Amino acid sequence: MVVTRSPTSRRGHLCLSVPRRPLGDAWSSNGLLWHDEIRDIERGIAPAPADVDEDELAAALAFVDSLSVDELGGIPDLADHYAQALAELVDAKEEAASVYDQLVTAEPALAEEHRAEAEGHRRKAEDSRDFAALLQYKAQHEA
Repeated sequence: MVVTRSPTSRRGHLCLSVPRRPLGDAWSSNGLLWHDEIRDIERGIAPAPADVDEDELAAALAFVDSLSVDELGGIPDLADHYAQALAELVDAKEEAASVYDQLVTAEPALAEEHRAEAEGHRRKAEDSRDFAALLQYKAQHEA
């Protein structure tokens, strides 16, 4: 069991972390609340309703409408950076696979030596449970 401090945007909270044996190496963390963050059960769980007049509601709806578009094509300079990065990654992996295939075809002994070396690194990382070695293996052989 470990007590940790978790900073949030407003203030820090203490967390009680315990290992979860059925889940392997996973830990479960439960955040502890400050006394003023706990709501009184007699007052109800939901916060009290807010009073909003018609002018505030109309202004809020106008603001939301000004930020909304019917189609994404209507937004200038919109780019899906995630999809672009994913496409670049797929292209790089395809290129690396074709280079590896050429290597296997041209130099089978060299390819087998490379595969044996990679397998040795992987086993070493798994045997020692060295997280850094495992990350290094993945970075070198899965890129």
